[in-house]
Amino acid sequence: MNLYASTTLLWSKPVPEALQTIAEFGLNGAEIWSEQIDFHRTSIKEIQRKQME
Repeated sequence: MNLYASTTLLWSKPVPEALQTIAEFGLNGAEIWSEQIDFHRTSIKEIQRKQME
């Protein structure tokens, strides 16, 4: 079974940090909300870097 989480569950964190936390919990993926990207002023390049790790 694959389990996913929305990054909005970790709204207080920028998306790259939320992705790290989701990975640490062993989940298989994440739904990323553009509103969270805008709120934390995260660049797409930052998110892509985190995905490569």
